[in-house]
Amino acid sequence: MAVITEGRGTGSALDLLSTYSRLVDLTLKLWHYHFEFLNLGYAAYLDFFGFCKQLFPSIPDQAIAKMVAGIQVDLFQPDDEVKKLAQLAVELGLADRLSAPGRRPRFSPDCAATRRAISGCRLGAGQPALFNFSAGSGFYHSDKVWLENPDIPLGFLRTYIAKVRRGETLERPMEAVIAERERIVAEYSELIDSDEDRRRSRPSWGWPARCSRTWRTTTSTSSTGVTR
Repeated sequence: MAVITEGRGTGSALDLLSTYSRLVDLTLKLWHYHFEFLNLGYAAYLDFFGFCKQLFPSIPDQAIAKMVAGIQVDLFQPDDEVKKLAQLAVELGLADRLSAPGRRPRFSPDCAATRRAISGCRLGAGQPALFNFSAGSGFYHSDKVWLENPDIPLGFLRTYIAKVRRGETLERPMEAVIAERERIVAEYSELIDSDEDRRRSRPSWGWPARCSRTWRTTTSTSSTGVTR
């Protein structure tokens, strides 16, 4: 009634639209902060890519990509935690209680029923981590996140349990990837002839590691949060 009796000239709709505009502005500001460092990583890689092409014109693009492989990104942590739980479930004999025979993992019984099935079972010290990890692109508020929809990671958990039971490994072959990266860098380093190119190459070979550190923290902060 104050809108009418006080002669404000504006209604609550203006407050709503102004607040919404502020929300959009804050979203844009967030993305500026995000890309402030992420783009440095991309720029560093483009600089490294151009350096390799200049020094070795016939070098395959894939070889350059392998030189920066093996990045340890925090973005992978949610999936890694689910893999650990799958391994633990098999070791503790809980796999049957978590499995849903004859069902596709995404359409298996709800998480609450699974929690009841394993209630009282010792899963080790502490509680497993839950993540504000988007199951979509991460660009929309309507995308489901794991913390609010635990059926999603539960589906992945059952898939991983099945793989563990079949004797399949859940680990990413990071050691092999890193070894391949070091091998390629070493081989191309030996092909450099002039002292000037060797001098220029020393800081350039260090770019991949610096890119890795930048991407590790920047890509993870926009996509996942941890709640215990």
